[in-house]
Amino acid sequence: MPGQYVLIRDRWSYFPDFQNERLTGHFVDSDGRQLGGPPYWSCTFTALMYGINFAFLGQKPTEISQREIVGLALDSGDDDLRGGGTTSLMQKALTKRYGKPKDQEKSGPKRIQERLAAGEMLVAGIRSTDLSDHFRRYIGNSGALHRAGFIGLRIVNGKAQTRMLDPMAVPSSMHYPNPRSYAGEWFPMDDYFRAAFSDQQLWFQPGEFLDRVPLHVRSRFSPPRTLTVAAGTTLVGFDRRRPERKVLQTKLGQTTKMKFDIHLHATVGGVDRELLSIADGPFDGLLVQRHQAGLTANTDIAVPVEAEVILPDLPIVELPDDPTDVVPPGREAPGDTRSGPVDLVLDDDPLEMDRPDEDATAEPAM
Repeated sequence: MPGQYVLIRDRWSYFPDFQNERLTGHFVDSDGRQLGGPPYWSCTFTALMYGINFAFLGQKPTEISQREIVGLALDSGDDDLRGGGTTSLMQKALTKRYGKPKDQEKSGPKRIQERLAAGEMLVAGIRSTDLSDHFRRYIGNSGALHRAGFIGLRIVNGKAQTRMLDPMAVPSSMHYPNPRSYAGEWFPMDDYFRAAFSDQQLWFQPGEFLDRVPLHVRSRFSPPRTLTVAAGTTLVGFDRRRPERKVLQTKLGQTTKMKFDIHLHATVGGVDRELLSIADGPFDGLLVQRHQAGLTANTDIAVPVEAEVILPDLPIVELPDDPTDVVPPGREAPGDTRSGPVDLVLDDDPLEMDRPDEDATAEPAM
């Protein structure tokens, strides 16, 4: 499986392999017109490709390639591909190519940060004129409207940042000999709120387009039983939909108790795993490995249960509308705004950007 997982604070985030929008292959539209070379026009479909790959966790049928960018663009049905793309064209391409409808959303600033912190990916438009010189280094200051992907959230010196996957980026050859390992760069949320189209958001959940992995129930416990985690243990929580995906990772400074209500078995990557479904606290709804060092739990039961189940999604907690969580006037993009072509040729990052700190923890996707 391509892609990688990067630990941001205590959350593992999937990042697709990187491919920028600078098409070099011999691609043509339905009328035989050339699609490769500058000016570069496909940021919309490149950012969409990142979101789709995120929702498939890098697994087939999706791929990260110039061929996929062009395929999405052609599936959008647009008759002016080199003129940029729109949110509605992304929606059409996604539905036609993968049969996955996706609504356009308009989350406010607080909710955007909550969703990024919880592990979702955002595909959204930004105005180049509202970016700082640093973040314009790939797209210039032509006034072009641009689309990008955003993953994760951290707080540095009281300021929130997210990782931006810029489709026009050219990763530093010094720090990224393999450019596909590039996982974006930290982008201040204040810059995002200043530059973004506030009303044109597509959101993706990690692995949402994949089928669930069947789990085998060994036993259920009512009331839930207690799991004791020894001080100094690094506890890892796995996704109940896809138990190969690490979600949370926390080193516990003191002995900690939490509840579990199901004892399960799954085969992950050919390896048998015994799992416990956590029923409270920060790991609520996640799975932990029953036999991880530092964990103590009594799973004995007089009559074991043997059944294959698909664990349901956790109930969605509908948060009440926050009347203060609104975007200042003038941040909405007019209508179904097109991104603009960019004519800026680079063969390397002009600033030779260092790798973000968290890249040291990156792991290949399974």
